[in-house]
Amino acid sequence: MNTEETPVAPVRVLVVEDDENYLLELKDEVVASCTDLAEFHYAANLKEAIRKIAELEPDLLLLDIIFPVDTADARADKLDYEAGVKVIQHVSERNIPSQILVLSSQSKGFAVNLLVEYKAVADYIFKDSSWTEIRVKVRKQLEALARLTEAGPGLLKGYRIVGESLAIGRVRDMINRVARKDETTVLVTGESGTGKELVAQNIHALSHRRDRPFVVVNCAAIPENLLESELFGYVPGAFTGAMKETKGKFEQAHSGTIFLDEIAEVPPSIQVKLLRALQDKLIQRLGDSRNVQVDARIIAATNRNLEEEIKTGRFRQDLFYRINVFPIHVPSLAGRREDIPELVQYYLNKFNRKLEETKGISAEALRLLEQHTWPGNVRELRNIVERLIIVTDGAVIGPADVMSLLSPSGEEYTVSFPFAEADYKKVKREILNVFNRRFLDYHLRANDYNIFKTAQAIGYNRQDLSVLIKELGIDLKKGLR
Repeated sequence: MNTEETPVAPVRVLVVEDDENYLLELKDEVVASCTDLAEFHYAANLKEAIRKIAELEPDLLLLDIIFPVDTADARADKLDYEAGVKVIQHVSERNIPSQILVLSSQSKGFAVNLLVEYKAVADYIFKDSSWTEIRVKVRKQLEALARLTEAGPGLLKGYRIVGESLAIGRVRDMINRVARKDETTVLVTGESGTGKELVAQNIHALSHRRDRPFVVVNCAAIPENLLESELFGYVPGAFTGAMKETKGKFEQAHSGTIFLDEIAEVPPSIQVKLLRALQDKLIQRLGDSRNVQVDARIIAATNRNLEEEIKTGRFRQDLFYRINVFPIHVPSLAGRREDIPELVQYYLNKFNRKLEETKGISAEALRLLEQHTWPGNVRELRNIVERLIIVTDGAVIGPADVMSLLSPSGEEYTVSFPFAEADYKKVKREILNVFNRRFLDYHLRANDYNIFKTAQAIGYNRQDLSVLIKELGIDLKKGLR
């Protein structure tokens, strides 16, 4: 057994300061005493700060207020007196999970306004404070962030919604409106792979329940005969093998948030009990007649049209009304193509760090990715970027690398037709195999190589699909061999 502890990543800090002399003092007096807690990065102008925020995803910004927009503006008459405020607005509008310590020389009134208006601003430190005071405040913030990182690195880094389009901007706005309404139930809709769980994570992270549990239940992945005990728990003797009292997901989420993904897959018999949990905040463990009080905010998600499911009798209308209090629709990637370049860069940065690579991407290759239809949405794009970093030999991902993984149009491909071959059955079999391999690789990739989801998407029997995949030699981990 490996008994080594996984090392906790240091807190990542971005210092935004254009005054070289002050920065040298800051490094000597503050940074040098905090290297046990954090790694420090630096930016000297607005453009560089915005770029490094995207690249580094810093946990903490140590931010001046007055500095140039660009390197060419590094003169007193070219300073932007609101550059720091623009950085704060950039972080706040995009729900970037970075905390901010402002280190500047503005008035006390200005400092108070920033602290009141922007929740991302944790404190305001005046530059004329003693180095001891500055050092104590910075270290205190770093220690708090280090504890959060140790408790769960995803708490700081996992919830960023990437993109500048109007469509994704509307989603951010809806998240901001409902996050602190802790009792309000939210229904998140959208195609598979659009980021519905990410929306739920953002709502929880911005709510008053953010320090309490966030419990995820994939309703489609749990067999029907186990779903009730998984959600509500059970007592000894409730079923064969039930030896001790066990809490379900609702009790685990008490005082926090429970995210019911793929809620349309919940069978009607359990929908009744879900309705009671929503209405009365009461559940009963399987095999028990006692009521258990639970206080969990419910966020549900589905890629189905629930109103159509109601018409067919597969989903209860009363439950729909209970979960559809505040609906948020997440657009498909095809509906926000202008976000693709930023998403590609985001995942390039992410996987370059993870895989210890430094790959870039050419403009031609990026255009091919923008033209793809992306049936698997952001999840498919994420997987493709990771694979591109791995399979590309050079330092720059080119169009040939992209075309090797997906068709430029996302839909069309060619099959050579051997006219000279006289064996009709052989030719038909070979062409059919080429079609099957291309078709299945495309849809498996779109569904994250999940056989169950792929079978549903293409209307194919799950067991037959498993047999066909094996016959065609498709590797579910790597796609086509």
